Amino acid sequence: MHTPARGDGRRLPCDAGEAPGPRRWRLRGHAAPPASSSPSRPMPIRPALRDLARQAGTTDSSSAIATCSSISVPPRNPDSRSNLVNGGTEKVTSIMQAWLEGTNGEQCDTSSIQVQTINMGTKVSGGDTVFEVQVTNQCPCAVRNVRLNGGGFTTTVEVDPAVFRSDDGDIYLVNGGEPIASMATVSFQYAWDHFFQMTPRSLEVDGQC
Repeated sequence: MHTPARGDGRRLPCDAGEAPGPRRWRLRGHAAPPASSSPSRPMPIRPALRDLARQAGTTDSSSAIATCSSISVPPRNPDSRSNLVNGGTEKVTSIMQAWLEGTNGEQCDTSSIQVQTINMGTKVSGGDTVFEVQVTNQCPCAVRNVRLNGGGFTTTVEVDPAVFRSDDGDIYLVNGGEPIASMATVSFQYAWDHFFQMTPRSLEVDGQC
């Protein structure tokens, strides 16, 4: 909104939110003429309106008055706050649902099994290096019948078959197929001149969790 100029000491129609209309004008610092004197000549309104129109970018003085008095405020949406609250509630619900799915075992798959091979830094009598394999269940549920791809596994030292044994060719069964608790680790050692890259192949969720 353009603000009318006040340098000439006159009050323009939009001062202090007043509605435009006919009124008497006077210069600041000068007393109004007595009522008994001859009829006074009102200050010309049109020059002031023309000035206001120029500031508003129009040549029509009535448009200038409309520009000065017509101010629209967009209505406030009463539902905006409730929409924000409802959106936050939906996000929390989605997070809870994802967590419940995980606890029901639906998120337990081969990616939940972590297989790490560690070089123990020792060698057996034949000169082969000793490696330790750690199989960790990172699923929130207990799992059983965990099988690994052996990657061509072989060893020069004995491995306990109750912990790790061949199940079908290069597929190996971990922990004898027995349940492995959540975040529990089953480990074994073997010896060879290099390590074997073992990866999870399959598993089953043990009951309800």
